[in-house]
Amino acid sequence: MYKISEELKENYLNNTISREVILRFPDDDFEIGSENIISESFELKNSIMDEQSFTLGGCIASEMKIKVFNINQSLQNKKIVVFLKIKYLSQLFPSNNIFPSNNLYPGFGNIENEYPLFLGYVESAKRDKQQRTIKEIIAYDKFYDASQRKANGENYNIISDYYTHGTQEIALNEFGNALLIGYSENEFVLNSNGVNAKSKLYFNDENLMKESEKTKDSILSLARAVFELKSAFGYIDESGNIKELEIYDKIKNQIVDETISAYMSLEVEEYITAPITRLDLIYNKDNFFVYSYSDSSIYEMENEITKWCSDVSNLARSFYVRSPNEEKSYLFNSIYCYRPYRIEVLNRWWINVGDYIQVNTGYADLQSFNSFVFSKTISGINSMRITLEAKGTQYLGKEVE
Repeated sequence: MYKISEELKENYLNNTISREVILRFPDDDFEIGSENIISESFELKNSIMDEQSFTLGGCIASEMKIKVFNINQSLQNKKIVVFLKIKYLSQLFPSNNIFPSNNLYPGFGNIENEYPLFLGYVESAKRDKQQRTIKEIIAYDKFYDASQRKANGENYNIISDYYTHGTQEIALNEFGNALLIGYSENEFVLNSNGVNAKSKLYFNDENLMKESEKTKDSILSLARAVFELKSAFGYIDESGNIKELEIYDKIKNQIVDETISAYMSLEVEEYITAPITRLDLIYNKDNFFVYSYSDSSIYEMENEITKWCSDVSNLARSFYVRSPNEEKSYLFNSIYCYRPYRIEVLNRWWINVGDYIQVNTGYADLQSFNSFVFSKTISGINSMRITLEAKGTQYLGKEVE
């Protein structure tokens, strides 16, 4: 995730001289620079929630597309790292059109910075059928690979081992950490203090355990289920590292990561999503554990892990915790109340999925609103357009009439 000062953001917005994308292939020690890139073909999509109804878990593979030309090397299945190089003027000068050199104005000049945007693997690099010198590169992060690998016989043996040794249970964090080995550039460990971190998964019924081993679930679907049970989102960042994004404190503490006052287009809903008031957690194939204090907005958790569990009461209750001095929720009340929207802005590439933003609309009836960034798309390089979005429905489950 990017940590950029407000002063540097202002320079990138107002004093940028040039932007270019560099494609590096670290295992083959070569790179493709701007001279071989069709700049406006660049597109990078990141998301932690792209469904119409609010859903925890994330684990959505990021996708990068770009067209290059006069590149003869084979790029298929190559590891690729995408960098953004920005050059900006370190001091404003009287003229908007003339940029004096360092020789004329000692101490003034251009500053160049470089930031990673994406790390993944090339899924395809096909030549254009009409212009054969052009290749379109399509690459995904490691979550795509996890979506193609079945868990049975590869990761469910974790459960078998526990059952064989008579334990008949496994901690959620322990299962998640074992599941995701090898999918992060740096070693990844789930938050040991997060929701359900120490909660147990119970596979006490031998037939249920054996049936779970036959599942055709992918590693990714199980990873998504782990993050959902932790009231979090799984995400692979720009450096290829898995992150456990927890956003439940942002509304409560009004943590605004970015304020936007200028935009190209804006679509915003009239409503704010209603507080979640009921959790329906499916377990033991088709049983329901209901945790509720009203039925106005129902979060239905059809979890790929709990459907094989014989008991989920400890998992469900962890979403709503009471203490003597504080009432704290990880799902209910206004934790995930937000306004659905879609906005297109220029050049604010540093905004991340999971951020909580404020948009000053200029509308008389809605001067500003706050919401989450659930999806982000970067389009183009020279004219870098950033699309931010949070889909949602006013009520989850059966809408109140």
